[in-house]
Amino acid sequence: MKEINKIVELKTNDERKELILKFKNLYGINYHLSVQIASGDFKGVSRMELLRNDIEKIILELTSLINNRESVVKINDYESDSFLSLLTDSLGQVEFSVQVGGSYEDQYMKFKFQTDQTVIDPLIKDLESILEYDSCSVCQ
Repeated sequence: MKEINKIVELKTNDERKELILKFKNLYGINYHLSVQIASGDFKGVSRMELLRNDIEKIILELTSLINNRESVVKINDYESDSFLSLLTDSLGQVEFSVQVGGSYEDQYMKFKFQTDQTVIDPLIKDLESILEYDSCSVCQ
């Protein structure tokens, strides 16, 4: 196990809309993280597990969103049916949909908020920096 303790924060122009991915540990190729989301007055936190291949795929799909405006990127959790999806339209608007907690659990919530495409490039750079933890050059 390698500790990561890296935060990927999606910054929007509205302080009431936020998405924070807190990468905590790396077990082999499994990244463990917590997802914090806020949309308006509602907030939620959930755990997720992603594989390295998932993060690489997300980066590729996000990169294609910049060129092909109408697209969907979906990130599924391996431990539950939690998810994070990004839907873009031809005008450059980005809609985030997130489910925290599994729908089979007593409590779970779905969130949705919109922002613009300016959030995509910083998100790509932050996710690329997470993959560096797979090499020992940045590990303690």
